[in-house]
Amino acid sequence: MAVQGDDKRYDATVMATEQGIESDYRTLNVRAIVDDSVTSLFPGAFATVELRLGENKNALMVPTQAVIPQERSKQLIVARHGKASFCDCNN
Repeated sequence: MAVQGDDKRYDATVMATEQGIESDYRTLNVRAIVDDSVTSLFPGAFATVELRLGENKNALMVPTQAVIPQERSKQLIVARHGKASFCDCNN
C-alpha cells in the first residue's frame, strides 16, 4: 500500500471491501488494518493498494468481452480440435 504524499510502502491486511467498483473512477473502497507501530498514517487518507491474491498455475485468463452471460451461468466459446464449442464458466 502506498499513501498519497508518502514514498514509503506499507503492509496491511484488507478486512472489508464495498460490494462494487466505482465505475467513474474504477476505484474500490476497502478497510485495512496496518501495524499499530505506524504513526505516519491517518484515517481517510487516499492510498493505492496492490492486492496479492492466491496463485493458480493452471488458471487461464480470458478478456471479459469473451464471456457470454446466460440467464443463470456464463459461457465461453473455445476451439477444440479445430471446432468451436461452448464451455461452462461456473466450474
